[in-house]
Amino acid sequence: MSRPAPRRSPFSLPPAWPACVLVTTTSMSVYSILLPGGIHLAPAHAFIFLFLPIFLFRLLRGDARMNLPLSVKLLFFYTIWSTVGVVLSGMQWPSIRGLGVQVVNNLVLLYTMTSLRTDEDVEGTATCFILVGSLTMVMCLVEFIGYVAFDRIILAPFVDAATNLDDESLIDGSRKLFGGYGFGGGLMRMHGFFTSINRVGSYLLIPFGLALYRAFHHPRNRRWYGLLASLLGVTILMSLARNAYAGFLILTGILAFQWAKTYVRRSAIVGGAALFTLLLYLNTNTGYLFLDRANPFATMERDPGAATALLIFLDGIGASIAANFDTVFVGQGLQLYDTWAYATGWVRWWGAHSDFIMFLGESGLPGFLAHVFAVWLISRTCWRQYQAQLRAGASPRSLYLLAIYLAVVSTGITRTYYFTDVSYILIAFILRATLIEQRRPSAADPTAPRARRPLLTQA
Repeated sequence: MSRPAPRRSPFSLPPAWPACVLVTTTSMSVYSILLPGGIHLAPAHAFIFLFLPIFLFRLLRGDARMNLPLSVKLLFFYTIWSTVGVVLSGMQWPSIRGLGVQVVNNLVLLYTMTSLRTDEDVEGTATCFILVGSLTMVMCLVEFIGYVAFDRIILAPFVDAATNLDDESLIDGSRKLFGGYGFGGGLMRMHGFFTSINRVGSYLLIPFGLALYRAFHHPRNRRWYGLLASLLGVTILMSLARNAYAGFLILTGILAFQWAKTYVRRSAIVGGAALFTLLLYLNTNTGYLFLDRANPFATMERDPGAATALLIFLDGIGASIAANFDTVFVGQGLQLYDTWAYATGWVRWWGAHSDFIMFLGESGLPGFLAHVFAVWLISRTCWRQYQAQLRAGASPRSLYLLAIYLAVVSTGITRTYYFTDVSYILIAFILRATLIEQRRPSAADPTAPRARRPLLTQA
């Protein structure tokens, strides 16, 4: 006679608590601690280092299985391959620091994947994403309204702008850049709980997509989730970030295209997108701030002679290709490509402003292909699961996860907000949610046995 499974203590933590802590702390980088040497220790990094002994103990005890999918192995390969570039670069400090960032991202990925074991864990983490995203949204709206209506710069509680914000000068320059409109201070780009104004919009894409899914498919509270998704969408647009606009269009475009099942509706969506792009191309500077911030053909600044985002992007592609020939496809080394490209004259403006250009320039063709192939594998996994959900008549959760993921990828193409700790949490969340659903007994036969697969094995 088999023994019954042990009951969990009412005071014990749920298995997904590491994932929820990571979701919370990665959005609170504004509360970093300044260490000697000018190093900022973010709350998420502190948790990652403190949790490492616990993770290793769980690994040795067998609580965390490590049969990893191919997409995750490719991300690990990128780190290993980048180490070659770090060594060849002469172990320069920026390159070593970049390698440390990769190690942290890989730990985030492992912590999240090994803590999500059941549907309850996945749904609980999704709820955590939505709650933390809502808190960030409220902080952003407080900042925005305070500046627009009262000409007051309101930051998160207990924050010193001089030491905790990467771009505090942009706040002081908000009147000049975004003034007017008949309000007290003009428009303002918001930080939320991040150190950079450009991370807010791309981060909010994740809770926005999850809230949108629950607004249409959750058994309860659909109206509240719909209202929350609307507010999150408005906050993303108010972030005035090109990367967030690109992600928002990708996310909503994928969902709209799949909703419009007829040829006429889909043709109208594609035609409307093409017409919108044509109008932006013909009107490089419309005078409307929201359109100009989203327009890759508009100048980066009010100066008519400034570069467009598209021109900087194309220059970066050419420079990254040249970097491969210069180093026999090894790359210039982590965090060394931008300086090399500008110093050699391949680009006219410092900074690639694109993760995928930097992948190619820093780690060469092998590193670039590792990321591209990983993106394809993760997207294929979501799409196949979505097709299975359609056949089973289940809710299309994987379609929303695919839309969110490709939206975040687009923020890495247009800017550098894909290769982040939050994105690695999202990747782990998607892979675990998909695999757990695949291992669930079929809806047609509730008594069907579960397929016996390794816990984390999935391409």
